[in-house]
Amino acid sequence: MDESEVTLVAAVIAAVAAIVGPIVSIVNSRLVKRREELRTRERTAAQGALEVIAKLLLLEPDPREGIEMAEIREDVRRDQARKRGLPLPKPLPKPALPDKSQVKDWERRRDDLLIALDLHVSNFSNNDLRNRLDAAYEILSYRFALWWTIHAPESVLRRVACYHARACIRSFYRGDRTLPETPDRFTQAVDALNDWKAEQDVMAEFAKQERLERQMAEDQEFLRELAADEITGDDSSTPSP
Repeated sequence: MDESEVTLVAAVIAAVAAIVGPIVSIVNSRLVKRREELRTRERTAAQGALEVIAKLLLLEPDPREGIEMAEIREDVRRDQARKRGLPLPKPLPKPALPDKSQVKDWERRRDDLLIALDLHVSNFSNNDLRNRLDAAYEILSYRFALWWTIHAPESVLRRVACYHARACIRSFYRGDRTLPETPDRFTQAVDALNDWKAEQDVMAEFAKQERLERQMAEDQEFLRELAADEITGDDSSTPSP
């Protein structure tokens, strides 16, 4: 390669560098800007979620919780009497039913907080953190299912879910490599909820199959009646002229 060719190659390389260099710089600056926007959005989400969790922890118990706890105490008293071979104890006086407006107001305030929490959670990009927070959100949302399955009061479930969600957000905010271990009561609630959902799916499928079988039976009965009418010449379904 003579000197003129070397000069030409150098000129081409310089021209390419002049074109590519700014493009690479623009791409890098956009990536940096995007990462910074993501970090800002997640910092805002973390702060907002922690504020909502604090409000959830300060929320008073469900006005109906006294009735639920009374049921548990009655069950415990009866079980203890059976184990000891004693007569069943007389039921204790039941707590008064709460006012409906009081219950509706409590549910409204709690639901508003859950909606706000869900909005903040949707801004996290870390899959592990999202999975933990989604699990906490479901524990908070399916409180009646968990009461029926593991007899956990709403206030207890709320503390279990909120404490773990708060610990996970703080860990992520600090930049820890791993999230905190899942507490046993949190895991118990998640497992119970998954079992309940699976049972609901089975029941829904069974109900769907029953509806199909009932519809098929009705269709077959209609076809039999139609065939019998044709054999006997009965055309009562056709209006007379």
